[in-house]
Amino acid sequence: MLGNGLKLSITFYSNNYMDTINLFIKETDLTSLNAQTSNQAYGAISDTEYRVTSLFKGGSNPMAYAVTDGHIFIVPQAANTSRVNLFLQPTGLPHGAPVKYFVYRGLLKSDFLSSDGTAIRDSDSDDSDLVKNLRNAKNGAVALNLYSGLTDDYFIDNLFYNDDNQFAAVKQGDSIGRFDSTATAYGFEIMLDEYFFSPTMETAHLDVNVIDISSGDDDEDVLRCETLNYIDPAAYYGLFAHNAYSVGTNNDSSPTSVSKSDIYDFIQRFYTKNKVYVDIRDEYGHPLDWFADSPQTIKLTTDGTSALASTAVTYRDTNQFPIKTITSGFSNSAKSDNSQNYFTLELSLSTTNNTTPLLTLHTGYWLNSASCIQEDLSFSVCTNNSGWTDDKKFTIFTVDDSGTEIPITTYLRLQYGEYTDYDAITDQVTMVDDSIILNDIDDIDDDSSIDSTDFTTTAITETINNKGIFAFHVNGLSEYDESN
Repeated sequence: MLGNGLKLSITFYSNNYMDTINLFIKETDLTSLNAQTSNQAYGAISDTEYRVTSLFKGGSNPMAYAVTDGHIFIVPQAANTSRVNLFLQPTGLPHGAPVKYFVYRGLLKSDFLSSDGTAIRDSDSDDSDLVKNLRNAKNGAVALNLYSGLTDDYFIDNLFYNDDNQFAAVKQGDSIGRFDSTATAYGFEIMLDEYFFSPTMETAHLDVNVIDISSGDDDEDVLRCETLNYIDPAAYYGLFAHNAYSVGTNNDSSPTSVSKSDIYDFIQRFYTKNKVYVDIRDEYGHPLDWFADSPQTIKLTTDGTSALASTAVTYRDTNQFPIKTITSGFSNSAKSDNSQNYFTLELSLSTTNNTTPLLTLHTGYWLNSASCIQEDLSFSVCTNNSGWTDDKKFTIFTVDDSGTEIPITTYLRLQYGEYTDYDAITDQVTMVDDSIILNDIDDIDDDSSIDSTDFTTTAITETINNKGIFAFHVNGLSEYDESN
């Protein structure tokens, strides 16, 4: 409500919070595949092409598994009618990157449907859990609708808004169908739940998703930012190297948890197995360097020294990928806390045009979360030191590889904004979980007219740790609106 003694409630919610996920394929199957090459890996191909599907070849039609609980649908691949792509919309996720869809590209169509595509396939010894459950359900074939009549520009999300559509439910660790290893590479992809990201059926039908901006009519950098709607699957699994979480595998007859070294055994099959991604957004969700007067450089160290004292480097690397990527330089001795080994990444940002800097961590771990994760530890007030913030420190988990500690693929998602006109807060404060009372807006009546120019977006503009929170300023004070 708006009025005297404005009271603003905050409700944090989690979509069936979980502390575990599952491998999308048995690690014993993955380790038997051909090692992933640079031509199959997630990331920049050139400064106009960016692959967001992680591809693999080899094996003998390895089974795919549900990463988490959710609902699925399948669509045929445009390039190969004997293959389908399966989309898993999660209904439960751990702390970490908010996922819109897990995408399995290149499953055998015959693992789901009869040869004419009108019925569930006949019973066989290699049936998946998904198909077994559908066969036992009333009208189970309805959940395997291929949606072939939809146009390429139809938004995938709209499928779930149509009450006539039926979707099969899967549980974490359920087998869902086999990848087709007899043809070209098959892939796994993670679409993030970003504002204004609505993938279309054209994307759904692809055998591999490559964002090509070379022939786009829009500004190239606008198109390039479509890559921010995805995350490297290796980095996603790297988030769960923390002891607070577990990762399931299907090596045995039922899902079981694997050790941290086993997680890396899985991740190391990815070409990007030791890459660190530092994704910094401005207060509007753009890349840090989006505007001409935004910071174009950052200070960052991985060798245990102060970032503030280091030399500034450009935020973007070669190929203009809108995320800072680090592939070397972790020469500081790995530390150990609660049986977890890690490197320290230090970061300092320019305070030009930002006199009250605030850093928000959406995904990843502060240094003080290395031993015991605190999921609601999000905000860190920065101090100004001659045009740069004080050092902010983050955890990069490591693994022993032949006697040498090396980083496990890591994704840090940060937002750099400013705080305005409220009491000083301590560093890395927790988010409150019931309500905030702001008593300083006594001059706003219920009937007041507030012009749109009075509203400016703050540092918190999107989902934080799967808890829907959106913030904007009202005449300099923060109002939190749970409706977004």
